[in-house]
Formats: sequence, structure tokens, C-alpha cells
Amino acid sequence: MTGWITHLLAFLAGAGAVLLLLVTRRNRAGSQSDKVLRKLYRKCPDFFDDVRTELGKAEFKDVREFAILKSSQITFVSEDVKFVYYEDELPDLQEIAAGLENHGFIDDVTRGKTPLYRMRETFVIALGSL
Repeated sequence: MTGWITHLLAFLAGAGAVLLLLVTRRNRAGSQSDKVLRKLYRKCPDFFDDVRTELGKAEFKDVREFAILKSSQITFVSEDVKFVYYEDELPDLQEIAAGLENHGFIDDVTRGKTPLYRMRETFVIALGSL
């Protein structure tokens, strides 16, 4: 019986060590993502502030897609509600979108010529910390 208890304790100690390692790695990855997001925010705070403001409105709280158009003179038509941002108003927008996509905050869901992105929930949550 004592051997069984010893094996159980050894197993639990090993499982605890593995769990600690996984949590530590996850925290480091989250910390790295936060740094990237803050860096992108400093580059174009108007974009992030606008997204946060729009998502804070009851009618837009579930909107997760946005389009990027070259100019505010261009009309964008969609069956679903999407946010629309213009490069002539936010010049670094394509670079910001590329950075957000590279770090897993958004996904490119373009179906035609207009760049279209879907925000992941991690991005929506992280906006609150900016």
C-alpha cells in the first residue's frame, strides 16, 4: 500500500510541475502580446480608440469585422454590420492590420478586393487594457 501512495505523490508532483511550466509559458506569451498591442497602439491610437468606442455602444457590441478602404470618398456596402476605416484618415492602417494579424488578434477574411478582417475575442478583451 505504501508503494501505491508513493507513486501517486510522485505523479501529482510531476503533474504540478508540468502545469506550472505551462502557466509560466502562457503568461510570457500573454505578456509579449500585450507589448505588441501597446506598440501598435502608439503607432495609431485613433484606430484603437475608435474600435473601443464603437464596441462600447450597445448596437455594435457584437460587431467583429472591419473593412479598410483607401479613401473616405469610397462607399462600402455590406449585408452585415461592419466597421469601416479609411487609409486617407489613418495612414498606418494596413501596417497595423498586418501586425494585429501576425500576432493573432485578427484574421483576414477578405472575399473580394476590399481588405476585410475579423477581430478575435482576445483582441476585443485586450482593447480594455489599452
